Amino acid sequence: MKDLKRFATEDYPLHPSALRVLLECPWRIVMEYLYSPTDESGSAADTGSAVHAAAHALHTGKEVAECLGIMKDKLADYPRADLLDAADLFLKYAADTRNRRAKVILSEQKISFTIAAAPEDPTGEPLTIVGRLDQVREADGELRVYDLKTSKLDPMQLLHSHTYQMAAYCVGASTFLKRIVNPGALILVRRYKASDHDNALVFWHYPWKLKDCEQILDVFRHRVAEIRRGMLYHNPSDGMCRWCHQRTPDICFPKLQQELKMRE
Repeated sequence: MKDLKRFATEDYPLHPSALRVLLECPWRIVMEYLYSPTDESGSAADTGSAVHAAAHALHTGKEVAECLGIMKDKLADYPRADLLDAADLFLKYAADTRNRRAKVILSEQKISFTIAAAPEDPTGEPLTIVGRLDQVREADGELRVYDLKTSKLDPMQLLHSHTYQMAAYCVGASTFLKRIVNPGALILVRRYKASDHDNALVFWHYPWKLKDCEQILDVFRHRVAEIRRGMLYHNPSDGMCRWCHQRTPDICFPKLQQELKMRE
């Protein structure tokens, strides 16, 4: 059994995509930490990964046809991807001059940074956050994070649900580049329409600056301190958790145990 005092340390870091869940239901995150279940991706996630692979190739100087070839060649990395859907989304992305002419400073870049422990944290050890951001773009001398999304969810829902992820990317990118990197936008590639030459609704922008992102992340110092002290609580999920589904720990924990047993 892993020691809760090592949670969110360099040994077992947090990931930007898990931050929202950490606030909503610490129980779920701790169960994943303690038992490390393998989170096998599905078709939607793999399709998104395929689009990201092609977009990364585009921003490293490859032609569109080459990008599609690279997407196909890397299928082993995302075996459940719908390549026809991914290719269609990428072609729409590549056709937009805002993407094609963007000055991309970083693409698919790994990031790592720390946050000071909260005063009540018994370990005093900084929180470590690691991840991989989509893009940092430069325009008018300013750096901003852009995050490409292939989700079919409502844009406002996506904007809010990725608040903490965007904040982490900005702090991580600023640490990596040693320059201020502010939030940019989510690029919602499914919003492209053939009849809409402007496609203004594709880019959904965040209004903050880096200092706002640092404040947004401050709450995690206290949440992690609670976990390291052994103070856990459970919140019914919004339906996205595969163990909970609006129930209680006495339901989700046995489901997790059963899942792990099936993998043995």
